[in-house]
Amino acid sequence: AEVADDVVKEYASLILSR
Repeated sequence: AEVADDVVKEYASLILSR
């Protein structure tokens, strides 16, 4: 679940950076 948290953080960053 630790890795998933990192992935979610980067994914959210891309969406916000949109």
